[in-house]
Amino acid sequence: MRTSIFSVCLLIFLITLTVLYGYHHIERLRRHLLFKTTSNRFYVNTSTCSVPYVSLFSWELMSIWRTQPDEECTLGEDLVRRVYDSKRKQYILYTNDSVARLLDTSPTINKSTKLIYNCSYRSIMRAGEGPNADKSYNLSADIPFSNGYYVPIDVEGMIVNCTSSSGKLLQEDAFSFVQSKPQSLQLPVHLPLKLPLKSSPKPTPHPPLTLFPSKPTRKLNVIMLGIDSLSRINFRRTMPDMLQYVQRSGWFEMQGYNKMGDNTFPNLLAVLTGYSPETADIEICNTKSVGCLDKLPFIWQLYKKAGYMTAYGEDMGYLNTFIYLLKGFVNQPVDHYLRPFYLAIEKNLPIVKRFYRYNCIGRRFNVDYIYDYCQQCFEHYKNSTNPLFGLFWTSSVTHDIFEAAQTLEPTLLDYMERFEKIGLFEESIVIFFSDHGMRYGPLRALPQGFLEERLPILFIWLPAWFRQQHPEIVKALRANRNRLSSPFDLHMTLQHILQLGEGKTNPLVPPEDCPHCQTHFKPLAENRTCLDAGIPEHYCTCDLYETISSKQAQKLPIAKQIIDQINTHLRTTFKKYDCKRLSLKTIKYAERRVKDKTGSNQIVYRFHIIANPEEAEFSATVRYNKKKKKIENLPIDSISRLDLYNNVSKCIDDKVGKKYCICSK
Repeated sequence: MRTSIFSVCLLIFLITLTVLYGYHHIERLRRHLLFKTTSNRFYVNTSTCSVPYVSLFSWELMSIWRTQPDEECTLGEDLVRRVYDSKRKQYILYTNDSVARLLDTSPTINKSTKLIYNCSYRSIMRAGEGPNADKSYNLSADIPFSNGYYVPIDVEGMIVNCTSSSGKLLQEDAFSFVQSKPQSLQLPVHLPLKLPLKSSPKPTPHPPLTLFPSKPTRKLNVIMLGIDSLSRINFRRTMPDMLQYVQRSGWFEMQGYNKMGDNTFPNLLAVLTGYSPETADIEICNTKSVGCLDKLPFIWQLYKKAGYMTAYGEDMGYLNTFIYLLKGFVNQPVDHYLRPFYLAIEKNLPIVKRFYRYNCIGRRFNVDYIYDYCQQCFEHYKNSTNPLFGLFWTSSVTHDIFEAAQTLEPTLLDYMERFEKIGLFEESIVIFFSDHGMRYGPLRALPQGFLEERLPILFIWLPAWFRQQHPEIVKALRANRNRLSSPFDLHMTLQHILQLGEGKTNPLVPPEDCPHCQTHFKPLAENRTCLDAGIPEHYCTCDLYETISSKQAQKLPIAKQIIDQINTHLRTTFKKYDCKRLSLKTIKYAERRVKDKTGSNQIVYRFHIIANPEEAEFSATVRYNKKKKKIENLPIDSISRLDLYNNVSKCIDDKVGKKYCICSK
């Protein structure tokens, strides 16, 4: 009888999944995940940190899931192809008469008619200076070309147009080019600064950080493939085939990788410089000021000094990590910089929006330009004495809709297979990572949303020969799979990779915000805490919480004090903006940290509240003093906004202020 009931329940469950998720997606999930049991109910379970397992298929999740169909951007065959001549080290443009004949639908054109069409391109160049240096581009005048045209070596991007003899546009396209650069090209180099550290609570003591004895080895390329807003949980849910790919031998997942800041900028800045924005503002320069980003010690500067060629490409030019409410770079930060190309194509090619972002630009899927650029960079330096450091970041698909990652998987897998064929994985350490999970929307609003937001993906690939040469690193990565780590540790790992290639054993420079952070290539301490990893309490996933009743939550003054804190901040810091005063509407749910004893004077709570106007949703982790009946030491930027707010905060241009301001007009 029990077996029959179980079978019926299982059948209903599978039918429901199929309806909500779609048959093909469910079949892939079934093969890779659905019926895999796990005896470990924690991602991390050490003496000081317990990060609980999250179900991929909770009923709450299933109720908000919508299958997202793939979308084709390319219409027809390519009229113009770009080919790289490795011997001559120059790009060639080829035209296809057969495609041109298909595209020319003029009534006078038939098989016997002599085909006449004209192609030209406009070269894309970085332009502007000062505050506009990273926001401007120039297009050259039209330059005609024909089949077999060798692209000049100073052209790094172009928009191509081909027209019929009657002037009809046959096809428009865009191409980026990775052109040879002299290694002597002087990019600004700022070495990590050793400045006095701010006073902070004493972290767990660790033994001094020393590197493994290292033999000189050939320098590996370092390829960083980043996807915005992708948690390790949602990655499994939306990309089961890609998950299977990165579970092959040679890949290592860091299950306890925990974000250290709210959005992309602080988390990526920590990885690339070892600084939080707050510390950089104090110790180096105001990160919102013109020229400040040029002064920060980006890790690619150290790689450049060590003989690497450097590259950085990011989609969504108008919402770029270092541009959105910032000033960008005055000087080009790397050898190969895709930003001018993106600015030009976003302005001059047709756009198809999906998931609130640019899904198709011209004839191509937006992310194709990024992964194609990565492939070009590797192929260009494949047989060079100069290895490559490259960061290739995408946000156009995954940033706003959590199910949208489904549509990225086929493209991502396709490029992974291309990278395999060209030998990228044999000569490169690949870091496949994200900045955080979904920060707002229906997924974040679920009880599990706290963990979804704070646990981004981090997978590290090591070539087989490197694993054989460094068994101690393999052992460390396996141990670290279930240890807490942070973007600051990833920064240390990038330092370590550089030293391994140099055959050096100098001490690594710890991040200013995390003096006890260390490389993933060395075992992380079992008793590590969020403080040790440079993770603020609000973003820490180590502590277990229990739900308190609505009646208990309403008796506490916490929700009102959170709203008062926001209003005070808006009134004092952003008084020149016309922001409405917030008022508490309701407490959605509240939790208490389990390890805080009932009799303790200070208890940590998490509150999820809704405020008027606009039913703005906020989340905060607070320390509540029972004796004083008040919140203690709540930094304003640790109050998270959980709903979309761009449309109601247009009157303010500050990244922090935007989260809290509801504009009056």
